[in-house]
Amino acid sequence: MTSPVSENARPRLSPMQRRVISLMAQGYTMRQTAERLRTTSDSVKGHVFRSRALLGAENSAHAVAIAVSLGIVDKVPPGPKRNYLEPRFKPEEDQETN
Repeated sequence: MTSPVSENARPRLSPMQRRVISLMAQGYTMRQTAERLRTTSDSVKGHVFRSRALLGAENSAHAVAIAVSLGIVDKVPPGPKRNYLEPRFKPEEDQETN
């Protein structure tokens, strides 16, 4: 286990690593991040892996939290999310037959 970096020792992430972590901070999955950046999921995973190592993070969410707390990426308020308890498509109203 690596220890998180201190605020005094701010690591330098590459521009692509910052983009990947920033999109993850916005709630994008690795696959969605890859699609948005027009690259492969394996490439995104590699950027996340290297970012985690530079930040001393235990997992992806921890890397995002460290990057936000150090000001490496902006804290982004979550966008509107779909309520997974509601049906995706509203069923047509039942037609009453007499």
